[in-house]
Amino acid sequence: MQEFPNQGYDPDVIAELRAECNEQGKTFVYTDEEDPDFVNDDLDDNEPRQFAQVMFVGKDAAGKEVIYDAMICTLRLHHGSMVFEQAVEEVKKMFPGYKLPEERQPGYKFDASKEQEVEETLADIIAEAEESESVKVREEVTVSDDVDPDEIGLELDAYLNVDEINDQVISTFIEQFNSGTLKLDPTMYSFISEDEEED
Repeated sequence: MQEFPNQGYDPDVIAELRAECNEQGKTFVYTDEEDPDFVNDDLDDNEPRQFAQVMFVGKDAAGKEVIYDAMICTLRLHHGSMVFEQAVEEVKKMFPGYKLPEERQPGYKFDASKEQEVEETLADIIAEAEESESVKVREEVTVSDDVDPDEIGLELDAYLNVDEINDQVISTFIEQFNSGTLKLDPTMYSFISEDEEED
């Protein structure tokens, strides 16, 4: 029996994905919509979709066919995530012991009277970072060097300067990525939260 770095290199698994793609008339399949534990708020409203998890067939750096497990995201969302992460780090320094709700374990203790102050401080830091344009991002594609034997294929993250992530954007990205014609915009960008733009 032939051994593969992981299932993403197995020709049978690749053939299955290809068949699924052909069935749907696309060069990829969405994977986030299949995961019951995955929450993508963009799917529940009329707002433009900011990211998607997909799988597609391509070739690795050595030219071997492989499945890519890809997260494709707008540059705006990537920027917002980076600003938020930096703001949280600052808040945690200012309020020792504070953790985000999703990080809290049973027995978590923090002065409840400071919760509102923390939230306001976090919002202020984010607004200041956006106004000062201290965080900048550019189009980027990263492929994981580590092949996890328990996963399928190679992890790929793509940050694209587009207004939304839709079928056309994903198809074009995959076509250019696989043909070696993908050109990333080297310009550094910063963004302001959409709710602030509306004020």
